[in-house]
Amino acid sequence: MRIGVGVDLSASQSRPTSICVVVEGVLSFCDRRISTSEITSLILRFPGKIVVAIDAPLSVVDKGFRPVEKLLIRDGFKLLPLGLPGMRKLALRAIELKESLEKKGIVVIETHPSSALKSAGCARSTAVRCLRKFVVILDEAILKSRDDVDAAIAASVAWSYIIGHTRVYSASGDAIYLLPAGMAKI
Repeated sequence: MRIGVGVDLSASQSRPTSICVVVEGVLSFCDRRISTSEITSLILRFPGKIVVAIDAPLSVVDKGFRPVEKLLIRDGFKLLPLGLPGMRKLALRAIELKESLEKKGIVVIETHPSSALKSAGCARSTAVRCLRKFVVILDEAILKSRDDVDAAIAASVAWSYIIGHTRVYSASGDAIYLLPAGMAKI
């Protein structure tokens, strides 16, 4: 079984993180967890080949933007610099989660939901409708917040990665995966 997991990570373990799961192309599950260990445990409940797309930087620089982020900005995507204290805290937590998951043999990639939507030619206001181009959504009610929608976008990116249909920006050892333009469900 192929599983794409999207994580809209909170910078603080005192705030919930949204997690959505795509199983064989179907958005099947969304929930929230607090601690990094709870997030890891939830992801490990799913059997099969798992790819996790995290909505957070998976590396850090002292200030400004990473080279990969500069590529996205050059193409019109909007990102926040890692020099902001909250972004640095988010990145450090994301790196911790990535390392925890990779120790379990899980592939972890970085994404940015707003950029993924824009890459696919979609507006934030039509995000759920847009995601239907990439995954089957049987019950929109599982998406209870914007964080859940961002996790669903990340899960769609993970699914697109599994089936070999992502748009990727890479530089200096970092890569950010986005949804491709105009892809249909596969």
